[in-house]
Amino acid sequence: RHDLGLSALGISLLTMAPVVCLGLFAPAAPPLARRFGTEAVVLASLLGIAFGCVVRSLGTIPLYLGTLIIGASLCFLGVLTPVMVKRDFPHRIGLMMGLYTMLVCLGPAFATATAVPLQHVLGGSWELVLLVWGLPALIAAVAFIPQLFGHQRVAGVATAHVLGLVRDPVAWQVTGFFGLIIALAYAVFNWGPSMLEARGLDAATSGL
Repeated sequence: RHDLGLSALGISLLTMAPVVCLGLFAPAAPPLARRFGTEAVVLASLLGIAFGCVVRSLGTIPLYLGTLIIGASLCFLGVLTPVMVKRDFPHRIGLMMGLYTMLVCLGPAFATATAVPLQHVLGGSWELVLLVWGLPALIAAVAFIPQLFGHQRVAGVATAHVLGLVRDPVAWQVTGFFGLIIALAYAVFNWGPSMLEARGLDAATSGL
């Protein structure tokens, strides 16, 4: 915000963008997986995260554009990776989904805790920190390439019966429940460190 001269509204839109992407792009994931294969979409999403990290380090407009690219890529991964876990580990779904969920939580927590220390190590450049966090996605993409040849393309991503869900009161209750949880979580994620800094903590401690 300081370096780019962003307003409070501008920074709020920036932090809101990935969350909006998680909703907007979710319906596109199953059709893309049926058309190109689940593995191909996952690989493209990993590359999309790495590409988005590069783009968002290039200036104000690229910051927003790169964030949208990353948000869309994360959305596709969020929809399709649980499908792959359940498909590839049918007899250990509980264990593997538990590990998957644990890593999904630990990854962002580790990134948040190390962001400011990394900035100090990299000479105060937040742009380089953003680039660093593209590396795990790039490494994962390279490691994932053999998966493209390990599975036949299947119609393994269920078609969403949207009209049926719209008429299902339980679906609305679950949606509202998770919507409230996410609203609370992202409010804390986005503004918690700033609130802690306002109370006297330094940036690194606030991130941790």
